[in-house]
Amino acid sequence: KAILRQGLGRTWDRARKAMHRARKRDDIEHLHEWRKRVKYHWHHARLLRNISPRLLKPHRRLADELGQLLGQEHDLAVLSDRIDQDPQRFGTPNQRDLAARLIAQRQDRWRTQAKWLGQRLLAEKSRRLAIRWNVYWETWQAESRTHSPKPAELPGQNGS
Repeated sequence: KAILRQGLGRTWDRARKAMHRARKRDDIEHLHEWRKRVKYHWHHARLLRNISPRLLKPHRRLADELGQLLGQEHDLAVLSDRIDQDPQRFGTPNQRDLAARLIAQRQDRWRTQAKWLGQRLLAEKSRRLAIRWNVYWETWQAESRTHSPKPAELPGQNGS
Protein backbone atom coordinates (compact mmCIF):
# COMPACT_ATOMS: atom_id res chain seq x y z
CA LYS A 1 0.00 0.00 0.00
CA ALA A 2 2.72 2.47 0.91
CA ILE A 3 4.53 1.77 -2.34
CA LEU A 4 1.33 2.39 -4.26
CA ARG A 5 0.72 5.65 -2.42
CA GLN A 6 4.31 6.84 -2.70
CA GLY A 7 4.91 5.93 -6.33
CA LEU A 8 1.50 6.98 -7.58
CA GLY A 9 1.55 10.14 -5.48
CA ARG A 10 5.02 11.10 -6.64
CA THR A 11 4.25 10.78 -10.35
CA TRP A 12 0.94 12.56 -9.83
CA ASP A 13 2.51 15.47 -7.92
CA ARG A 14 5.18 15.84 -10.58
CA ALA A 15 2.56 15.92 -13.33
CA ARG A 16 0.53 18.55 -11.45
CA LYS A 17 3.61 20.71 -10.84
CA ALA A 18 4.67 20.39 -14.45
CA MET A 19 1.18 21.44 -15.53
CA HIS A 20 1.27 24.53 -13.32
CA ARG A 21 4.73 25.48 -14.60
CA ALA A 22 3.65 24.96 -18.23
CA ARG A 23 0.59 27.12 -17.70
CA LYS A 24 2.74 29.93 -16.30
CA ARG A 25 5.62 29.71 -18.78
CA ASP A 26 3.89 28.30 -21.87
CA ASP A 27 7.17 27.47 -23.62
CA ILE A 28 8.52 24.40 -25.37
CA GLU A 29 10.59 23.12 -22.43
CA HIS A 30 7.83 23.36 -19.84
CA LEU A 31 5.18 21.92 -22.13
CA HIS A 32 7.48 19.02 -23.00
CA GLU A 33 8.20 18.36 -19.32
CA TRP A 34 4.47 18.35 -18.65
CA ARG A 35 3.97 15.83 -21.46
CA LYS A 36 6.64 13.53 -20.02
CA ARG A 37 5.06 13.65 -16.57
CA VAL A 38 1.59 12.94 -17.97
CA LYS A 39 3.00 9.97 -19.91
CA TYR A 40 4.67 8.62 -16.74
CA HIS A 41 1.32 8.79 -14.99
CA TRP A 42 -0.41 7.16 -17.96
CA HIS A 43 2.05 4.26 -17.73
CA HIS A 44 1.39 4.03 -14.01
CA ALA A 45 -2.36 3.93 -14.66
CA ARG A 46 -1.86 1.23 -17.31
CA LEU A 47 0.09 -0.93 -14.89
CA LEU A 48 -2.69 -0.61 -12.33
CA ARG A 49 -5.60 -0.89 -14.78
CA ASN A 50 -6.87 -4.18 -13.33
CA ILE A 51 -7.54 -2.74 -9.88
CA SER A 52 -10.69 -1.07 -11.25
CA PRO A 53 -10.95 -1.38 -15.03
CA ARG A 54 -14.28 0.42 -15.46
CA LEU A 55 -13.23 3.38 -13.31
CA LEU A 56 -9.66 3.69 -14.55
CA LYS A 57 -10.32 3.30 -18.27
CA PRO A 58 -11.68 6.87 -18.72
CA HIS A 59 -8.81 8.16 -16.58
CA ARG A 60 -6.23 6.38 -18.75
CA ARG A 61 -7.90 7.61 -21.92
CA LEU A 62 -7.83 11.19 -20.69
CA ALA A 63 -4.15 10.89 -19.74
CA ASP A 64 -3.38 9.35 -23.13
CA GLU A 65 -5.29 12.06 -24.98
CA LEU A 66 -3.51 14.79 -23.03
CA GLY A 67 -0.11 13.19 -23.66
CA GLN A 68 -0.85 12.87 -27.38
CA LEU A 69 -2.01 16.47 -27.60
CA LEU A 70 1.07 17.77 -25.82
CA GLY A 71 3.22 15.58 -28.07
CA GLN A 72 1.66 17.02 -31.20
CA GLU A 73 2.15 20.54 -29.86
CA HIS A 74 5.79 19.70 -29.21
CA ASP A 75 6.22 18.37 -32.75
CA LEU A 76 4.98 21.70 -34.12
CA ALA A 77 7.35 23.60 -31.83
CA VAL A 78 10.28 21.53 -33.13
CA LEU A 79 9.16 22.12 -36.73
CA SER A 80 8.92 25.85 -36.10
CA ASP A 81 12.45 25.86 -34.64
CA ARG A 82 13.78 24.00 -37.67
CA ILE A 83 12.17 26.48 -40.02
CA ASP A 84 13.75 29.34 -38.05
CA GLN A 85 17.19 27.68 -38.05
CA ASP A 86 17.30 26.89 -41.75
CA PRO A 87 14.69 29.06 -43.50
CA GLN A 88 16.01 28.47 -47.04
CA ARG A 89 14.96 24.80 -46.87
CA PHE A 90 11.33 25.74 -46.23
CA GLY A 91 10.18 27.71 -49.25
CA THR A 92 9.74 31.39 -49.92
CA PRO A 93 9.37 34.03 -47.20
CA ASN A 94 5.61 34.14 -47.90
CA GLN A 95 5.35 30.36 -47.57
CA ARG A 96 7.31 30.42 -44.31
CA ASP A 97 5.12 33.23 -42.94
CA LEU A 98 2.00 31.27 -43.81
CA ALA A 99 3.45 28.12 -42.21
CA ALA A 100 4.39 30.09 -39.08
CA ARG A 101 0.86 31.50 -38.76
CA LEU A 102 -0.74 28.10 -39.24
CA ILE A 103 1.63 26.47 -36.75
CA ALA A 104 0.95 29.22 -34.19
CA GLN A 105 -2.83 28.87 -34.63
CA ARG A 106 -2.72 25.11 -34.20
CA GLN A 107 -0.39 25.37 -31.19
CA ASP A 108 -2.69 27.91 -29.54
CA ARG A 109 -5.67 25.60 -30.07
CA TRP A 110 -3.81 22.55 -28.77
CA ARG A 111 -2.38 24.40 -25.76
CA THR A 112 -5.86 25.60 -24.84
CA GLN A 113 -7.25 22.08 -25.17
CA ALA A 114 -4.35 20.70 -23.13
CA LYS A 115 -4.98 23.18 -20.34
CA TRP A 116 -8.63 22.10 -20.09
CA LEU A 117 -7.79 18.40 -20.27
CA GLY A 118 -5.04 18.88 -17.69
CA GLN A 119 -7.46 20.62 -15.34
CA ARG A 120 -9.81 17.64 -15.60
CA LEU A 121 -7.18 14.94 -15.31
CA LEU A 122 -5.04 16.52 -12.60
CA ALA A 123 -7.75 18.20 -10.52
CA GLU A 124 -7.33 15.93 -7.53
CA LYS A 125 -4.49 16.27 -5.04
CA SER A 126 -2.15 13.28 -4.82
CA ARG A 127 -3.20 12.28 -1.32
CA ARG A 128 -6.86 11.96 -2.35
CA LEU A 129 -5.93 10.10 -5.54
CA ALA A 130 -3.74 7.67 -3.60
CA ILE A 131 -6.47 7.03 -1.03
CA ARG A 132 -9.03 6.37 -3.77
CA TRP A 133 -6.74 4.10 -5.79
CA ASN A 134 -5.71 2.29 -2.61
CA VAL A 135 -9.39 1.47 -2.01
CA TYR A 136 -9.54 0.13 -5.57
CA TRP A 137 -6.46 -1.97 -4.84
CA GLU A 138 -7.84 -3.40 -1.59
CA THR A 139 -11.19 -4.15 -3.22
CA TRP A 140 -9.47 -5.84 -6.14
CA GLN A 141 -7.37 -7.95 -3.76
CA ALA A 142 -10.42 -8.96 -1.72
CA GLU A 143 -12.35 -9.85 -4.88
CA SER A 144 -9.42 -11.91 -6.13
CA ARG A 145 -9.34 -13.90 -2.90
CA THR A 146 -13.09 -14.60 -2.89
CA HIS A 147 -13.45 -15.36 -6.57
CA SER A 148 -10.29 -17.36 -7.08
CA PRO A 149 -10.94 -21.03 -7.70
CA LYS A 150 -9.93 -23.38 -4.93
CA PRO A 151 -7.11 -25.68 -5.95
CA ALA A 152 -8.20 -29.16 -6.94
CA GLU A 153 -7.39 -31.84 -4.45
CA LEU A 154 -4.47 -33.98 -5.43
CA PRO A 155 -4.68 -37.76 -5.06
CA GLY A 156 -3.93 -38.78 -1.52
CA GLN A 157 -4.88 -35.43 0.03
CA ASN A 158 -8.36 -36.40 1.13
CA GLY A 159 -7.11 -39.24 3.28
CA SER A 160 -7.45 -42.00 0.66
